[in-house]
Amino acid sequence: MAARARAWKLATLVASGAAVFLALHPLRKITPSAAQTSVARAGLRRPGGVFAAEAAPIRAGAQVEELVDHLRAAKTPNAMCQAAQELGGTGSEAALDALADTLARGGSWARQCAAQALLRIGGAPARTQLERLLTDHDPRVRQIALDAVAAGDDPDARATVLALARSAGDLELRTDALAALGRAHRSEAVPLMLAQLPRADGPTQRRLIEILGEAGDRAAVPALAQIVRTGGSAGVRQTALSALGQLGGPDALKALQEVLLGGRRDEIGAAAYALANTSDESAHKLLLGVAQSARPEAAEAALHALAQFEGDDVRALMLAQLSARDGQLSGAAANYFAMHHDDSAVPRLIEIARHGSRAAVAQAVSALSQIGGDAAAAAVRELASRPGPARDSALSTLPSLPGGAEAARKLMIKLVREDGGQAAQSVIWSLGEDGSPEAREALSEALRAGGGLANAAASALARSGDPDALRALGEVALRGASKSMRVQALSALGQSGDPQVARTLLEALRENDPQVRSAALQALGQIGGPAAERALSDAAASRDPQQRLLAAQQLHNLGSSAAAAQLEQLAQDKDRSVAQSALYGLVSAQPERAARLIESGLRSPDREVRLQALATAQSLEADAARPLLLGALRDPDPQMIRLAADALGRAGGAEAQNALTDLLTQPQTSAEARKAAAEALDRMGGATARRYKDWIEKYRTSETTTEIDTLDEIDRCPDDCNGPDCDNDGCPTE
Repeated sequence: MAARARAWKLATLVASGAAVFLALHPLRKITPSAAQTSVARAGLRRPGGVFAAEAAPIRAGAQVEELVDHLRAAKTPNAMCQAAQELGGTGSEAALDALADTLARGGSWARQCAAQALLRIGGAPARTQLERLLTDHDPRVRQIALDAVAAGDDPDARATVLALARSAGDLELRTDALAALGRAHRSEAVPLMLAQLPRADGPTQRRLIEILGEAGDRAAVPALAQIVRTGGSAGVRQTALSALGQLGGPDALKALQEVLLGGRRDEIGAAAYALANTSDESAHKLLLGVAQSARPEAAEAALHALAQFEGDDVRALMLAQLSARDGQLSGAAANYFAMHHDDSAVPRLIEIARHGSRAAVAQAVSALSQIGGDAAAAAVRELASRPGPARDSALSTLPSLPGGAEAARKLMIKLVREDGGQAAQSVIWSLGEDGSPEAREALSEALRAGGGLANAAASALARSGDPDALRALGEVALRGASKSMRVQALSALGQSGDPQVARTLLEALRENDPQVRSAALQALGQIGGPAAERALSDAAASRDPQQRLLAAQQLHNLGSSAAAAQLEQLAQDKDRSVAQSALYGLVSAQPERAARLIESGLRSPDREVRLQALATAQSLEADAARPLLLGALRDPDPQMIRLAADALGRAGGAEAQNALTDLLTQPQTSAEARKAAAEALDRMGGATARRYKDWIEKYRTSETTTEIDTLDEIDRCPDDCNGPDCDNDGCPTE
């Protein structure tokens, strides 16, 4: 009985240590089950029933023998884990052999569950099995055992962990043992961790420092303060700052104060939060003082750290800082009142919203909306209803407040119907998203009225996607009072992308006015569908070049093979604008077909046709464009060569490098072409550019047309190049 009592005492002492470990190091999942992840992170604290969907259910009230049978028969990690947890809950030593088998044959997840079960069973035999796991190959299983033994009351077992912490040959094992001792608050752990710190790598240093902070032993403060002042990476120093905040005490506060007042910008915030976490009254006073210091970075960090506190002194400071000229400080103060839903700042925030800078106004309105309560909500409504710098921000914020959506809608409709101007423009999109009949009618009125709001109102109606809004647009598109109004409505219908508007667009195509017809045709191209394809096909066959041009500009949106065939035909149109637009569209719709036409254009005797084909080739993907650009390097026209070289420099690739190198080094190449090749190779960079750096430097900056007659004038061979293998790279043979 005495042994059993000691065992249960051991289990009670180590449970917290193991739970901490498992919270910091979640058990590895065998299957991506959300339930499994939840249990692992909770330290497997709720055995049984969790994996019922993945394993055969265990009968409620099952005896140890039945549970042992379940464990031995289990085939999946989840089933093994469930049975092990149930056995751990029995506290029976009769389960030890089955758990030992699981530790011998199971995977990582099942073995962790078995180790946890041993921990719960307790007793000398279970403790013996746990001690055998102190050097286990699985770090998670090993850590459960180390935490259990380090927190237990067996001095001999703890001595084993201490020995591992002192002299284990494996660094990870030594660190795990130190971590276990630190979490168990063993006094001997701190000197060992401090001795290990200077020799550890960055990740290990951070882990040890975290444990030192958790251990709560202020003997670690001098070493941590030294790291903060002089050593370690940025990550290590920030971890040390956090640990100093956990440990507290005069020396820790002094080190944190030094960083806060004179440290690096990226560490000031960490120092401030560490001071706030000390719960030390002197640290609290220090932060209050620093928040009013002349160094803006330190003051801002102190304000953010103080945001987690309440009290008259902090509130008074924050009220004062609302008036700070530095926007970061006033913003931090405004955020304080928003976080705490403190309406004592409402009058001051209203004043800032009325008279502050643009940034301060936005901060004030945002804080008012988050503070909540009647006073803050009334302030936002008032700011939204009056002209002033805060109106736009207040209008965008008002719908998020209780009852604010209707109030915001009425105010925005009033702006559109009565005020107009920039204020109305700023709310048009919000009205379009509102979706209410009142908002839709206000936008329709603005569209029918024409003027500066008409185009934005049409786009807002189309963007809403509301059927009633689209019907209103269709009415204006067909029967609007002016041509410009109808064109705006037709364009907006195209932006909607809704196939249901095709009938309206087809009706508009029958109009006599060419601008109306063009707008309808463009809109059809945007929405696509069979009706659009028929209309664009008719336009492609039109005798009117303007109609063919519109078809060329829209056919690529359809994405059909018939549309691609029409683009290919239009790309050979006698009107160059039509042909070029169609070719660009074909690049998007059918790059292979476009490449064939571009290749044909590059062989044209007409220089303008070749230049245009070269420009279009650059719209292709690099791999498709490269062969065409390489061919263009052989063009007799210097401008074609220069443009092709420039495009190859952007396309890149080994073939481009070789061709540009030849162009740069061949004696018959003109100086202008060499300059283009040099600039292209320089842009590409890489080994080739380094190899020919002298040539590139010579011609990239050259303003003359001087030719180089011999290769000896510039050494283009690498330092280690000799023999016949270098001849192909331009090195002279012996």
